[in-house]
Amino acid sequence: MRNLKLIPVLIGALLALSIILYIAFYFVFLDLFVDLWWFESLKLEGYFWLKLLYKFFLSGGVTLAFFTIFFLHFWIASRYLGLNTAQEALANPDERRRLQRFSDVFMNGSVKVYTPIALVLAIFVAMPFYHQWEKSLLFFFGAASGVTEPIYGNDVSFYLLSFPLYELIQRELLTTAGLIFIMVGLLYWLEHLFMPYQRKEFPLGAKIHLLVLGGFVIAFVVWGFMLERYSLLYVDAHEPVFYGPGFVELRYQLPLIWLAILTFLATMICAGLYLFSEKHRIKTPFYISLAAFLAALLLPNIRVIPELLQRYIVNPNPVRTEQAFIQSNIDATLAAYNLNNVKTVETTNQIDAAKDIETWSTQKRFENIPVWDREYIIDSYRQLQEIRPYYKFRSVDEDRYFVLDHTRQVNISAREVNISKLPEGAQNWENRHLRYTHGYGAVVTPASQDADKPQTWYLRDLNMQSTVGFSIKHPDIYYGQEQLNYAIVPNRLDIVDISGSQEADTDIYHGIGGVPIPSYFRKALLAIYFNDEKIFFFHQYHYRKQN
Repeated sequence: MRNLKLIPVLIGALLALSIILYIAFYFVFLDLFVDLWWFESLKLEGYFWLKLLYKFFLSGGVTLAFFTIFFLHFWIASRYLGLNTAQEALANPDERRRLQRFSDVFMNGSVKVYTPIALVLAIFVAMPFYHQWEKSLLFFFGAASGVTEPIYGNDVSFYLLSFPLYELIQRELLTTAGLIFIMVGLLYWLEHLFMPYQRKEFPLGAKIHLLVLGGFVIAFVVWGFMLERYSLLYVDAHEPVFYGPGFVELRYQLPLIWLAILTFLATMICAGLYLFSEKHRIKTPFYISLAAFLAALLLPNIRVIPELLQRYIVNPNPVRTEQAFIQSNIDATLAAYNLNNVKTVETTNQIDAAKDIETWSTQKRFENIPVWDREYIIDSYRQLQEIRPYYKFRSVDEDRYFVLDHTRQVNISAREVNISKLPEGAQNWENRHLRYTHGYGAVVTPASQDADKPQTWYLRDLNMQSTVGFSIKHPDIYYGQEQLNYAIVPNRLDIVDISGSQEADTDIYHGIGGVPIPSYFRKALLAIYFNDEKIFFFHQYHYRKQN
């Protein structure tokens, strides 16, 4: 009978263990294995392990730090500062022993409760650091740019490398301080409620502890307001004239942020005096400061005042009111493109410009002047060179190639596979993942093509025809801009080349990239990863087994 009673416990333990193992496998180890295989195929497994080390080292360290903070405050609150026993109870030996037994039970029992709570809270607070570990690396290893922005006088690298991490740290520290303040206050209240012979007021140690925690909450709120000032630099309301803050932001919204800081501090001071000082319990200063703080918070959300400032102060003479901000934007743009140190050279003007025109009117000069815009020439590519319905040109780029005795600027675009254009009857697993797995070739045209002449092609058609000597050995395109799912190549299906430009090739995959599938273990994991059981049951893999 005794063993039968343990059966539900064993079933529950096995069920809990199964759930934990499933979560660990599906959300941790599955991604870990697949990512490792992918980086190994790129010969970058060293980078993968380094990235993983940084990620877990940072998240583990942050989790340990937050756990220590939570546990330390819970431990102090439960062992030292929460008791305020009446003197008559301490004078009686029996009552003192009874109080001691209660204290021991409460202290030893509470540690079993707040320890897992501290761990769960630490993991919850540290989770954003796990997902944004790159920001921490940029913060620690980034270098200064040497360019200073004029509004706050910070180096530009501060906004690229430090500011995002400061925002994250501020949010998590404020959350931590708020949780500790609430839960420690609750712990003190429970001690006060269940421990016998306690006075009505909290002991001095508990008040000091709560006051310190409240001070941290206030400090982190103020830090949040200080960081909010920098968000004004990301305002885009003045585009396309300039980017960043203007008259309204720096003369209206920025003073309101400073006002919010001052009124918030005044409100907290008045609240602290009212709660902890019997001589200064006056409500009027608290209500006034609270009303001013709420007004400072609400005024930026009222669009009437900024619109009036914009209409009656900025718009009548925008060049004068916004001149400094426009100039700052120009200076920042020049610094971004490294054009702020351009050397000006004086040149003499030729009265007869015929010689200059003759010098510049050579083929080498004008054939490097781009004429076609991308959004227009891609229409020509799609109409004339997609050829098959399952091919697509996603975008056009500019490049330079040595063509006919000198370097020329050209337009180039890759012909990628577009599975969505297959007929509905052909939309099956075999076609999507085994047959139509790659694009084919590219087109190249001169960037200076005249619009009133027939299109000149340096590279065209599915047979890669070129009149200027371009040669492509393997035109298959497996990695492009098209958002495709996985492809299993090479495989042993009897696949005729889908481009129709050459004879059937039993080894159509000529690349070295991709994840090999040499075992049933990998097949099973990849089937689970892509949520597709056909990966496991498909047996026509080629001996090279690339995925």
